[in-house]
Amino acid sequence: MSLPAATQRAQVRRTAQFHPTVWGDYFIKRVSDNQMASVWTEQAKILKEEVRRMLTSATDHKASEKLKLLDAIQRLGISYHFEGEIEEALKKIYQDFEDDGNLCTVALRFRLLRQQGYHVSSDVFSKFKDGEGNFKEDLINDVHGLLSLYEASYLSVQGEDILDEALEFTKTHLIMATQFGSPLADQVSHALSGKLLSFKAGSPELLGTDFLGYSYVVGSLFVGFRCLVVKKQVIAYITEARWFNSDYVPTLEEYISVAVISSTYPILITLSFCGMGEVASKEVFDWLFTEPKLLYAASGLARLIDDIRSHEFEQERGHVASAVECYMKQHGVSQQEAYDELYKIVINLWKDLNEELLKETADIPKPILMCILNIVRVMDVVYKDEDSYTNSKTSLKDILATFLVHPVAV
Repeated sequence: MSLPAATQRAQVRRTAQFHPTVWGDYFIKRVSDNQMASVWTEQAKILKEEVRRMLTSATDHKASEKLKLLDAIQRLGISYHFEGEIEEALKKIYQDFEDDGNLCTVALRFRLLRQQGYHVSSDVFSKFKDGEGNFKEDLINDVHGLLSLYEASYLSVQGEDILDEALEFTKTHLIMATQFGSPLADQVSHALSGKLLSFKAGSPELLGTDFLGYSYVVGSLFVGFRCLVVKKQVIAYITEARWFNSDYVPTLEEYISVAVISSTYPILITLSFCGMGEVASKEVFDWLFTEPKLLYAASGLARLIDDIRSHEFEQERGHVASAVECYMKQHGVSQQEAYDELYKIVINLWKDLNEELLKETADIPKPILMCILNIVRVMDVVYKDEDSYTNSKTSLKDILATFLVHPVAV
């Protein structure tokens, strides 16, 4: 007697057959030059003090120049050296800023302050509209301003129509700027592709702490949460296995409630706190026990970004239905229509994430919030245009080489 098809399928081990590493033995063979490292360390100390002086000086820079300096520091991924100075500088800019009507400056101030957790109103952009409620035509030639407004629009929350309008307005005219040879064409192209990320490096000062002692404390705090998460993880895996083996395609809502957990993003985010020093306090883990909306908004967002790009490969090798298949069946639409609707959900989840980050700023340490945000940012880069997790012979390799292989020109 032959086994039912579902039972036969369950007994076949499905493998992804990922390609070999694209790096070979590069990182194994690479040995750092201790003498050069010593020289670089001394140079870094001098440069850090110079930057710190620039940040704290009350007279060297007007507000617009200080904002550009702060932006450059964050884009270079070195802001962790100057967290106190950056907070003080932004606090002063928030309290004492004199609006000069420059779109680039106004948008940059809005973005940097929102990123820092300040509740800045999007009404600051109303002055750049005409009497009919449209953005003024003379802004089209201000590529710096358009680029700054485009980046600021991604910090929107639900109900901020002016930022939705700003996104469409700036995207349209920035695309045109790349076609007509703007001096900022490369920078604009990078921004439009969404490939610019600021990664926060680990603090070397942590190496000087009592690592074993701290690990014990964090481990004790983590045990209770880990038990809860692992239990939910197992239940989610069993649920998906049942769905797969019975050829069941759930509704999107049913799927998301399980897939957010099975994706492992909640537990990965939590595990990442364990290397963050004293900032990952008992209060932070108590907050996690409440299953905050921020944690699950971030996890749901990462899950959908992943599904949209990876589902075809997963279905080929045999996998539970993804968000794409669930939406197609539930609403009777094509694959492209499902993509379009899921992208709309992704946009709204980003807004929810931005809003939750602003809400939690008063109670949760900034590094913890940034850790959650940065994991979603990484997923956005990995799955932006293609499934770069499955196939890393893509632009992702170039991005990683920029950070880990190629030296930064000084």
